[in-house]
Amino acid sequence: FKMAERKQFICCMNLYSELLYLYHLTAETKKLFEVTLTMVQLTMKNGLTVYSPASFANFGLAAVAVGNYELGYRLGSLALKLSQRINAAESASNIMAVVKWFIAWAFEPLQSISESLEIGYNLGNQTGDVYSAIMNKNFSFSAMFLSGKNLVFVRNQTAAFIKELRRRKQEWCVNALAITHSISSALIEGLGVPWSIENEDTISAQGKKRNNKALLLNYRCHQLMKAFFFRLDDKIRSTACILDELTLTEAPLRPTFIVAVFFEGLACYRMERKSRDKKWMTRGGTALSFIKTIGQSSPWNFENKMFLLEAEKMYTIGVFQQSKELYEK
Repeated sequence: FKMAERKQFICCMNLYSELLYLYHLTAETKKLFEVTLTMVQLTMKNGLTVYSPASFANFGLAAVAVGNYELGYRLGSLALKLSQRINAAESASNIMAVVKWFIAWAFEPLQSISESLEIGYNLGNQTGDVYSAIMNKNFSFSAMFLSGKNLVFVRNQTAAFIKELRRRKQEWCVNALAITHSISSALIEGLGVPWSIENEDTISAQGKKRNNKALLLNYRCHQLMKAFFFRLDDKIRSTACILDELTLTEAPLRPTFIVAVFFEGLACYRMERKSRDKKWMTRGGTALSFIKTIGQSSPWNFENKMFLLEAEKMYTIGVFQQSKELYEK
């Protein structure tokens, strides 16, 4: 009887772990956290299985979502250790992606995170977890771009990986990779260069068709970054709402979204100086408050952005001496 119960428990955990994959892909955060909580409760009641480390990793993600970064990181670290201790090789790649991309940004530099995600990619290939392997690679490219890796390298590597995925007929992640390829290409060669990987309208249309909230938000984040870099005021007006969308979609926080809010703040202060419309100052202040909270929790990656955004605010309101001091930090 006990053996039958144990098999039933393992079968349930297996089913729930498949749901975790699905809800990560569709960015259904509420359902993701409900499944995660159920898996943790089952584990605490019935003991460890090879699926338990993934539940602790996603429970850490839930802790980060409510602002408890330290607890989230401890749970993520526990998940990584457990996956090694109980030889949960089949879920090791997925755990690496969740912990390093959605949690570790609060405590580890993005350069280090990118390297860990490459390890996750290799783990996925070794264990046959193709989905997690590709996600690790996608997140690794994003971390490279955000941490200041050579843009030519990022562009060429993303293009090569996209071609490989298409050769293997595994195109479900191509749109996310194409976004990174696009902004890298634009910053190298300018906006006049056509997309060689995927059309912008196609990415947006497919994201809406599949109701992929994470892809659509990621797309708009990069659109805002390009609008700021190239001073596209009309595009800024239509895309400088990332923080509102983060709240609306409840998508799990990740470095791309945080950096996009930083650029939203820069764009808002620029628009305030240009138009003297007070709504931009208000929106810039909201972005600054968000970045301050993140920067205090994660000085490795975001403290410098907090100082720069504060400097932009001081410059915008005419407090030039304080602005100068903040620029030099």
